[in-house]
Amino acid sequence: MNRITESIIPPGSFIEEIFLKKFLGGQRWINEFERRTREFRKSQNEELDRIIEDNEGTRWGREHKFCALNHDTWQNMPITTYENFRPYIERMRKGDLNALTYQTPIALALTSGTTAEPKLIPITDDSFESEKIGAGLWNLFLRETHGERLGKILVLKGGLKEGDKKILPVKSYTELATESQWKIVQKRFVFPKTCDGITDLEHRLLISAQQAFIREPKTLVCVNPLTIMRLIDLTEENREEIGRATLRGKYIGTDIKIGEIKNEKEVMERVLSKNPLESVEVIATWTGGTQSLFLDKLFKNGVRADIRDLGYIATEGRFSIPLEDNSSSGVLNPFGIYYEFMAPDKSEMVPLRGLRADEEYNIVVTGRNGLYRYDMQDIVRFEGSYNEAPVVSFRRKDSSFSNIVGEKIHENHVVEMLRKTWIQQERVFLMADAESQRYILVLGEETKGKKGVDETILDKAMRDINPEYDSKRQSGRLKGMVVSYFSEGVVNEIDRKVNPRQDHDRFKRKYLISTGIL
Repeated sequence: MNRITESIIPPGSFIEEIFLKKFLGGQRWINEFERRTREFRKSQNEELDRIIEDNEGTRWGREHKFCALNHDTWQNMPITTYENFRPYIERMRKGDLNALTYQTPIALALTSGTTAEPKLIPITDDSFESEKIGAGLWNLFLRETHGERLGKILVLKGGLKEGDKKILPVKSYTELATESQWKIVQKRFVFPKTCDGITDLEHRLLISAQQAFIREPKTLVCVNPLTIMRLIDLTEENREEIGRATLRGKYIGTDIKIGEIKNEKEVMERVLSKNPLESVEVIATWTGGTQSLFLDKLFKNGVRADIRDLGYIATEGRFSIPLEDNSSSGVLNPFGIYYEFMAPDKSEMVPLRGLRADEEYNIVVTGRNGLYRYDMQDIVRFEGSYNEAPVVSFRRKDSSFSNIVGEKIHENHVVEMLRKTWIQQERVFLMADAESQRYILVLGEETKGKKGVDETILDKAMRDINPEYDSKRQSGRLKGMVVSYFSEGVVNEIDRKVNPRQDHDRFKRKYLISTGIL
């Protein structure tokens, strides 16, 4: 915001809230949210019928007989994974733009998959509107709790690298999420637009710390709390460099001018001695799964702020909207998405009426982005209901995944790593250690000194296989892989815990341990 706009509509003020609700449609969204959550089953059936009818003429709709389906017969459509959609998305990239959706996509959102191949998720006008409404409601409910405490906003995120634009632009989810915010909210972001072209995360974090000292934001938004920890560590390591750049009037590591700095003496005092997040009163980040460990570290580092979960969000959609602080739970977003639930072992579907409090389920979604009965491969816990709508919290990826800081290691990644490094052992386990922020390869003592058993080689192999793991290693959010050797008896005991049903005729050996058992 410029100074004139800020004087008329102060950031985070009651006046701004009125403007958002009355003139930008926020109150209408709240009213519709209340209606849809009160009549959740009915509104879900209506949403699904609209999605089916709209997409009957797409290639997917024709091949899967959408003309014969509705919410009562939807179970005839098989559960899907990304591999079912990959050929259709490839067709879209070659020009068949309506292979999955009746609306021509405006972009493809890039995310990581369960293999080394990335996933590309179509973004349509309707799916983007669902994202926009969910983001708007998240903001409005945050305001109901914190009001004028929100103020200026520092968003920590990686930069957007230029995507493939042959047919459709390829964008990052974080960029799309930012674009979905109201313009009046975006104007409160303090990360300089002149530095948007910088894609290196650590460089962006240093500039973010510098801006935090200069602009004193009240709200911090970051998907992963470990990234916030990295910001604090980098500040301590580079205070003098930040100070020198600020005195020169340049953003650190660039020739880009900062512009006018008010109270330069006070700014420099903060740069040289203060926590960069001292002004922050509200932090919006993920709090579910292993993230609580990193939040504890934040508080130990002197950060004092209320925490609001961002919700259960993914490139595939914004699935939940938290209503209160210090909780990872949120109400299922009733706009543009249809939800189904499976038992944790995926043996059966569980109807909405069959959900039980504190029980965990796999979640299946159908949206306006061309994903139909899509297994998110995520485990959520049913916490209760808001009106008639389920309240859920994200727990973890399903049993084939491990996810400490967003690296999304899949069983396939582990098998490929072992193949690349020539480790031909049956009882091998890659164990996630969230507390030390690294992976431990568990091997028997007899493998010491054998070909491929080298921590550097193993770590490089995983980095080559999984781009998300490589990204987290580059940024320092994950530490290097290590090898631990144990006696045959200990390894066999681990094997019995990880693979308890080895006499079963459908037994599949697991190599990935997502939680520590040693």
